[in-house]
Parts: sequence; structure tokens; C-alpha cells
Amino acid sequence: MILPAPTVNFGNFLYLWLQAYRAQQAGRNVVVAHNPRMDPWLALLPDVAQRLVVPRSDVSFFDRRSLSSHQCWGADYIPSDVQDFVRDVLLGSGLGLHPDDRGAGHVVVNIRRGDYYSPKFASRFAFNIPPYLEVALARSIAVGGPAESVHVVSDDIAWCRAHLETLFSARGLHVTYQPPDSGPVGDFAALAGARRLILTNSTFSYWGAHVSNTLFRDNAEQVVVPLFHDRLVWEGEAYQLNPAWTVVSHVPGGWDPAPEDAPSALSATGAD
Repeated sequence: MILPAPTVNFGNFLYLWLQAYRAQQAGRNVVVAHNPRMDPWLALLPDVAQRLVVPRSDVSFFDRRSLSSHQCWGADYIPSDVQDFVRDVLLGSGLGLHPDDRGAGHVVVNIRRGDYYSPKFASRFAFNIPPYLEVALARSIAVGGPAESVHVVSDDIAWCRAHLETLFSARGLHVTYQPPDSGPVGDFAALAGARRLILTNSTFSYWGAHVSNTLFRDNAEQVVVPLFHDRLVWEGEAYQLNPAWTVVSHVPGGWDPAPEDAPSALSATGAD
């Protein structure tokens, strides 16, 4: 029995469902206990609801329990596990996942902000995004060719417009933004359907890339990700990354947050 933490969400759930899926494929009885945060996703993923998730009331005193996040690439899963799970469970579901037909010069950028930049979590997850994007764009162009347009997907579109518009426009890139009312399902579909991706330190982002790689099959190098993930784990380095992705290991100024995003500044403003 895999027990999810109370506060996790879709990207984290996918790792747990993957673990149960691969165990069941091997003939073992492994399931994930229900978390109410799963409900909007389970409505679109009937196979997950029926095969991989059980009510909390089904958790027995005698069940072997796992509290692990099961996110470590090469230890908790291998590429074929991810591909099988995506094909068998996610594609063809209510998530509406399909390849985007925009040209090779189109790049989708996912910016995770939200609670990562609150006083509670900024010390763990916040970093200075614009300098990273400078490096990531250069790496994307080096591996994928010229970029002509950028589509920004984020949980804080207003911040992106205020802080990133000039960066993209200065490079002659046509910039569009995911509609705020698309919701998490629409945001995930936008990531999953993109051939070229620039991601930040989010499991939601990583899973968008896993689906994209399964759909396109030849674009792993065109996924650009930061090595940084969480300062409390593995000295800050992301252990979830596909080594075939293009990993940005260093950025000017390091992985410290921008002054306005530093924990002390956020606490002083009363942000939450």
C-alpha cells in the first residue's frame, strides 16, 4: 500500500501510480491509497481509478506500507516503465493528450511559481528564473535549431508577462500565453503535446516531458531542464531527470532566488 502525503498533487501522484502500475505488471498486489486531491484527475483517468487507487478505508493494519515518493530515475523506474505507463494509462484518457502540430521553431516554456514562491516553500524551491531562461533558450537553440515562437504555460501568467516578455521579445520571439482558464488539465496537455520544452523544477513539468517523449519518440534532447530541484534533498539536485534531457547545471549567480523572491523578502511582505 502506497500512502501519498496529504499535500502532494498531480505530478507526485503520477510517480505513485507508476509504481503501482509497474508492480502490478510484475504480478504484485500494489495499490495507492486515495487522496482527495486526486479526484479531479481520477475523473479523467478511469483506469487509474479502477486499477491503481483504493479508498483509505481499504488500508489494512496488516498491509505493508510505503511512504516513499518513488521519484528516483533509474531506481524507482526505467524508461520503458514510463513509456508503458504513458501508453497504457495516460494516452487515450480524458486528459486529451496529442502532439502539437506547430513547427520545429516553436518552444513551450513551463514556469512553476505558486506555492514554490511562498514564505513556506521559497527556501526550498525558489530560484532566479530569468537568468536560467537565458541559458535554457541558448541550450534549446543549440540542440533544436532556431526558435521562432514561445508559448508560456504557468500557474502565474501575470508574473511571466511582467518579468519575461522583454527577455523573449529581445530575441525576436513571438510570445503567447496559456489562457488562465485552461486549468491544470489544459496546462498539462499543452506541455505533453510540445516537441520542444523548457521546464522549471516541477514534477508536473517532468511528466509533461515524459508524455511528450512518448508521443514524439525522438525529442528527449529537446527537453531543457534545470539540475536544481529542492534544496532539502540531494544537495538541491533533481533526481527525477531523464539523463537524455538537456540539463542546465549552472546559471549566472547560481540557483539562489531573486531578491524579491528570497524567503526573508516574502516573509516581510506577508505573502503566503
